[in-house]
Amino acid sequence: VSPALVLRMYQAKQLTDWDAPVLIKMTRELAHRAGLNSAPALFYVPSHLANALTVGTRDNAAIALTDGLIRNFTTREIRGVLAHEMGHYKKKHILQMLAVGLVQTGIMFYLLSLFISHQGLFDAFYMERASVYAGLVFFGMLYAPIDFFLGLFAQGLSRKNEYEADRFAVETTG
Repeated sequence: VSPALVLRMYQAKQLTDWDAPVLIKMTRELAHRAGLNSAPALFYVPSHLANALTVGTRDNAAIALTDGLIRNFTTREIRGVLAHEMGHYKKKHILQMLAVGLVQTGIMFYLLSLFISHQGLFDAFYMERASVYAGLVFFGMLYAPIDFFLGLFAQGLSRKNEYEADRFAVETTG
């Protein structure tokens, strides 16, 4: 998914030196300390929830902070959040999770093709001939446990990435 599309979905507005000089300066300093080639673009998301999100890659990195986070967190806490989000770039977590998602989707489509066309599956349900519609029903029933375990793997990897980004933030902010 395009970073611009994700940011548009959240109604994010890019922050400038004029809008948020302290945040922009902090982002540049952290990017330098983190060893990034350039500072990620910083965006404001109009939401009362305290949250941050990272989109893009190192070449088109963007970090979005919600209004709830900006208003309710201290400067020190925001610095930690920014460093955490930069950790995702530095550790290539976004690309890693994109690759995992593509593999997961590939497995799903491969299994779907088997469920729709494999005569043995239809024989197991006492059907004389293969039917695309029945194959879709079988897929819906039998894919759920597979998806559960694939999801556990993806969630475990995501949790590992969050801890790595936390560690990166501690190391970067001192």
